[in-house]
Amino acid sequence: DMRLLIVDGSKKIYLEDENILNLISSFNISKSGPVILVINKIDALQKSVLLEIARKFNNIFTFYKIFMISALKGDGTNDLFEFLSQKMPYGPWLFPNNEVSDMPKNLIAAEITREKVFFQLNQELPYQCYVETDEWDYMKDGSIKINQTIYVSKESQKPILIGKGGLKLKKIGEQSRKELKLIFKSEIHLFLRVSVKKNWNERHEFYKSWGLDFSA
Repeated sequence: DMRLLIVDGSKKIYLEDENILNLISSFNISKSGPVILVINKIDALQKSVLLEIARKFNNIFTFYKIFMISALKGDGTNDLFEFLSQKMPYGPWLFPNNEVSDMPKNLIAAEITREKVFFQLNQELPYQCYVETDEWDYMKDGSIKINQTIYVSKESQKPILIGKGGLKLKKIGEQSRKELKLIFKSEIHLFLRVSVKKNWNERHEFYKSWGLDFSA
């Protein structure tokens, strides 16, 4: 119904930006819907710089509307959400209103934990790890017991992930458990372990679990 081009305001316009704008220019707007420009990171830029960025983008393509936001601080995001909500057509629910995703719950839980791994480790660990949900059990008291394995590619990466005295892994578990509790609206008993699986990203079964074709 509407297209948004979100750009990093702290960077110059690069060739890929111009390629995207040229692609947008080829759209039949009457059929594909208007295009909105969203300039992010306004918290890091002066107003004069933001206006110049908007001008440069508008010289390449005339946008239906321009929003300036800070995803980090939330500035301007409410205006954007309100605008989009007013433009969206009314219709029936496509999924049950209590369904958070069409992704299997074990994959949702795995991705949440994987996200916390990166938040905790930043640049300490290469992006060579993934998480598998090994067990998912509903307990009699209504809580959920989840066992997960965090796989890394090298033995030397395990102590980085675990941390001194297990503190890194504990922090990852705490953050993941907190978010899982909000999503699944149940008490969560999360148990994490770290294991090495060399060349995991070349294993067919990893892609198959996500519904992806390794050979594609």
